[in-house]
Amino acid sequence: MKISFLIHSLYNVGGTIRTTLSTATALADRGHEIELVTVFRRRTVPVFAWDERFRVIELLDTRKSAEPLSPADAKLAAKPARVFPRSEGRYAQYNRLTDRLIADYLRGCDADVIVGTRPGLNVFLAKYAPKSAIRVAQEHLFLSKHGRRLTRRLYSAYRRLDAVTTVSATDARHYRQRMPRIADRVEHIPNSVPATPLPPADGEQPLIVAAGRLESIKRYDLLLAAFATVIERHPDWRLRIYGHGKQAAELRELVDRLALNDTVMLMGSRHPIDAEWVKGSIAAVTSDMESFGLTLVEAMDCGLPVVSTACPYGPPEIIDDGQQGLLTPPGDADAFAEALCRLIENPALRHDMATAGRKRAAEFSPDSVADQYEDLFTRLVAARRRPVAPPSTPSVEVVRPASTVDCRSVTFEQLELTSVPPGRLTWWREDSEIAVPAPPAGVLSDWSELAEGDWLLHRDGQPVSAGYIDSRALLRAPEEPPGTVVVPFPDKGIFGVRVWRRDRFAEVTTVRCDGEVLTVGGQLVGAFPGDGLRCHIRHRKQPEVSHTVDVDVEASAFTAVIPLVTIAGDSRPGDLWDLWLDAGGRQTRIARLLDDVAHRKSTQRHPVTMVSHPRPTWLQPYFTVNNELSIRVKPDPATTSLADDVAIRRLQSVQEAVDRRAQRLTGSGSSPLHNLDGNTQLVGHPKRHITGPLVFAAMCHEQGRVVTATGKRGEKAIGELLGPTGLDTSQRHRVQTDPGAPVASDPLDQALPDNGVGTGNQAFAVGQGDDGLVRHPALEEQPLQHGHRIRSRADAVEYFHQALRLSVMQPGGQGRPPTTPLHPQLEVLKTSAEKRHRVHGQSHEAQARHQRDNCPELARTDEHRHGAGSGQDDTKEGCTDPLSETDRIVFFLDGRITVYG
Repeated sequence: MKISFLIHSLYNVGGTIRTTLSTATALADRGHEIELVTVFRRRTVPVFAWDERFRVIELLDTRKSAEPLSPADAKLAAKPARVFPRSEGRYAQYNRLTDRLIADYLRGCDADVIVGTRPGLNVFLAKYAPKSAIRVAQEHLFLSKHGRRLTRRLYSAYRRLDAVTTVSATDARHYRQRMPRIADRVEHIPNSVPATPLPPADGEQPLIVAAGRLESIKRYDLLLAAFATVIERHPDWRLRIYGHGKQAAELRELVDRLALNDTVMLMGSRHPIDAEWVKGSIAAVTSDMESFGLTLVEAMDCGLPVVSTACPYGPPEIIDDGQQGLLTPPGDADAFAEALCRLIENPALRHDMATAGRKRAAEFSPDSVADQYEDLFTRLVAARRRPVAPPSTPSVEVVRPASTVDCRSVTFEQLELTSVPPGRLTWWREDSEIAVPAPPAGVLSDWSELAEGDWLLHRDGQPVSAGYIDSRALLRAPEEPPGTVVVPFPDKGIFGVRVWRRDRFAEVTTVRCDGEVLTVGGQLVGAFPGDGLRCHIRHRKQPEVSHTVDVDVEASAFTAVIPLVTIAGDSRPGDLWDLWLDAGGRQTRIARLLDDVAHRKSTQRHPVTMVSHPRPTWLQPYFTVNNELSIRVKPDPATTSLADDVAIRRLQSVQEAVDRRAQRLTGSGSSPLHNLDGNTQLVGHPKRHITGPLVFAAMCHEQGRVVTATGKRGEKAIGELLGPTGLDTSQRHRVQTDPGAPVASDPLDQALPDNGVGTGNQAFAVGQGDDGLVRHPALEEQPLQHGHRIRSRADAVEYFHQALRLSVMQPGGQGRPPTTPLHPQLEVLKTSAEKRHRVHGQSHEAQARHQRDNCPELARTDEHRHGAGSGQDDTKEGCTDPLSETDRIVFFLDGRITVYG
């Protein structure tokens, strides 16, 4: 038979894609012709490789490199879909063009069997697929997941199909109850899970493994809460969570709150996941709902007993409580923790459940599932009484991509390569390429030519894909220090190794902040003295600046207690401090190198802690790209507090400040001509000059070039240049007015970093006209108050008010005529929750009245400058009246924005 599968996107990550590929492969092994039709193609290289026997059809290529749509197709793509159900979860991704493409394919399809793999596509199947074909709808979720509107639409569509398959028996029963007219067409066929080629887990590692999308329905918050209880009774156990999703940041925050940073790692996505399951001793599933439970079967196949919630559908059908694993009530963290502890405390029970689980997993093999589909298709064809081509001779072996390599870590210095593709193999990185020596029996042990760092494997100049990377042997700490540490890893699907060369190791195991004290603990591997060991905390850019503390050593365990106040006194935001162990002048970097994690920085993070003395300073321990432990100094992720709890908001307030000033500067809407010089680039605008009110956003790149944009484009440009608000944004975009200078030299910039308020690394401005924002000479002459340090809100306001009064009294600064307005040389913009005055669009009389009422000093100055009733646009003038508690004051100075509020 020719069997066609209609899929949303074959290039994504998901259980539907995995099980479809494994079932299709098993059907191809039986001699059936397989066709895979993907509506969307969003990647060049798929996450899951498919059999080369398959014919793959792509209906819509949405990659950036794809050919542009024709005008007619582009017009259709801009219109919402008509056929794809509006109440289906993927509706927003479909449009009138996809409606047409899917319909056209189905009308011309010559397959004997057409299988739809999601509800929205099954509607197309009922409407457009040839009646001569066997039409089968797969349900990979469950009926109760769909709302009433979608359920009615599906009921209407499924009456025209030959069969509906569900992945759980419970869901099949619900379909028969809710859709009685098609009850005899509903079949339960589970998902297929191919057996792992790896040896099963030995159950000896104190590691719990969970895998799946990081979404609320998976209830990883419950897993973390349960593990926090487990770790109190079994502090040597660890938890790894694999997957990606919307909840990643929220889960990291929960890890911080529960103080699980040393014991929990969010590993990101891995494929194939088998190589990660076999590292664990227990699998954990805490979902509120599982349509099938693919991860349960995968974990059992890899030799892990499973602790799962008895959520509806999948888990209770897969696990017999007490046989292949343990089931707990959904949402009960205490019960889940107790079940985990029961398995942790009973290795024999773990072993028995693992053995039973492997037998149960075999029932979901692709061969078993393909048998059920083949039987269904045969019965449906026979009912039609139409002949089909007999299966051809099945292939003996499954085709794998030619450039894929599997490996197994034997030790930290020995790596066994299997399924090595033929050709010239080289280790590659940007600066060099080194031939891979022919290893005896496939085991690589000579790494002498590889320097420290990442190396990717190439074959004949092309990257080699990573297959199964079995690095479980690296979870066991070596008794003697290896001369070379080699950790294999996949880099965006490419096989690579991380190499370190050390003769002794200070391996971090705990990093804990208690108040203003950082405690670092770990294990010494190699020759270290029994006493006299000290820890140096050294400034990365100024090595002569360092602090030293004694290190306690007991057997091979070390502990260093670091008072963070000593670092805070010498720190500014952006500083980095490296941790070293010193033994008689010989120093060793504190790091975590002796395990299977090649890149720890993104998987294990530690929270930011504030040190209040001698000034508010925010410090965060972190692992570098080399897996070495350091401390970074950073501004408060949301606010940086002064001594009197006044918040200086950085990135979150920038957009509001920009909008406010845009209102002030647009004025009466006059239309001057703004010429742009050759050093200025106008983003999103083809001309070298524009007319009309101009609000622009300018930011200096590292090269010193100014980028400009107007209106809404200006707002968008600021967002693109600064990046999203949140942690590290200011550090990722370090730009200066003078690229050659480490910091700006004006007195404000010198003062603010001393208070942890400003770093001088944001150089962007907002303005109108040719003047833009320039430095007023008065500010160079105006000394700072209180010992050249702004200590509070009052100090900041007083400083700027003095500068403002001084510059107002000085006519014609920088040789300008006295009629030149003060602003935008210096702009003090005040907004208040009680009194927000929109100057934009006001008449001159209204603006003047606002100034007389709120800024009498500037109003008198303007009368002196222009003469009363001159009618000139004074919207660039600012206010100097005292600030209330609800005010937010924004200082624009020399192209920098600092927000007090």
